[in-house]
Amino acid sequence: ALRLMRAVEESLAPRSGADFFPELVKALAQALHAHCAFVSEFDTQTYQANVLAFWAGGSFEKPFIYPLTGSPCECVLDGEITSFSENIKDLFPAEREAFEAMSAESYLAIPLVAADQRVCGHLAVIDQRKRDWSEADLGVLRIFSTRAAVELERQHFELKLESINDSLKNANAQGEYY
Repeated sequence: ALRLMRAVEESLAPRSGADFFPELVKALAQALHAHCAFVSEFDTQTYQANVLAFWAGGSFEKPFIYPLTGSPCECVLDGEITSFSENIKDLFPAEREAFEAMSAESYLAIPLVAADQRVCGHLAVIDQRKRDWSEADLGVLRIFSTRAAVELERQHFELKLESINDSLKNANAQGEYY
């Protein structure tokens, strides 16, 4: 656990913004010796996940959106850590094709919990071998899921602040003052 935490923290310490999520998933996959790691944001209105960064087989994949229904990611919505040590493709037939394409065997997901206690996304690891995730690994991943949730909220606040600043600049340019 200490090795995992040190490896991930060394990669993430100087990161924020656009660099944070790709570095997070790469560092986690490498530290856990797992085939794949990804982080996503949930949209509960459309019941979809927006993948923010996806590391698989030694390289980054393009971000994508996928439905939560029938996926193991759906299990994380209640705020609990979800893990399947083997046969992931048999447990989630709706995702069978995607899991077969990456030869997935096991899955671990940890919710990203916002300050208001809602699950806003998740951090997930997929491996091509059977994995019994240790309590130490889970504890370290909890820490980094908290850091990821904070970064996600920080990015949202930054976008809101930019929007407010743009509105104020436009109003000022048009002679409107507040």
